[in-house]
Amino acid sequence: MLQPRTFTALAAVTVAAAVLTVPRALYAQEDDAFVPQMPAPPTKVHEKLQESVGEWNGTIDSNYPGMPPMKSAATETVTSLGPYHTVSRFSCDFMGMPYEGLGTMGYDPETETMHGTWTDSVNTYHNVMKGKMDLETGTVDMIYEAPAPDGSGLVRHRNHVQLGKDQYSIHFYMGAEGDELHFMTLEMKRKK
Repeated sequence: MLQPRTFTALAAVTVAAAVLTVPRALYAQEDDAFVPQMPAPPTKVHEKLQESVGEWNGTIDSNYPGMPPMKSAATETVTSLGPYHTVSRFSCDFMGMPYEGLGTMGYDPETETMHGTWTDSVNTYHNVMKGKMDLETGTVDMIYEAPAPDGSGLVRHRNHVQLGKDQYSIHFYMGAEGDELHFMTLEMKRKK
């Protein structure tokens, strides 16, 4: 009969052997199903997206229905997340309070679709956007749903982005296609 101490040691060795050999058994197969594919090289759209990396200053003009127009200074830092994605940290004074936002942007060459996210400090909603880039004109249209300003639920939004090497603009729209309201414009220049 095994002593309790011997049994505990034997059990520990058995468990360790099982833990160490199971993953090896899973990946020791010869078929290509377990070989990860290396990503494709960055496309021209990825390269254009990477041009936004840097420090930016500018203004945001808001014109919400029923409210006086507002203009405030804005800053942004865009960093690269590898060759395929960018991350934006944005801040301004919005409606008399500090506003901070965090966005990501990328491109999927298989679907030829831009994809982005946006989260900010004054909203509980996390925006997920999709769109297309026109390389010839440097424009991007991103479509997403976000809360309506009056709290009536989600409404279609569109961001029309005009990219430039040292400046860019975004025109923000909300409402159904063909019946959009232009409610905000962001104008940014690269910090020298």
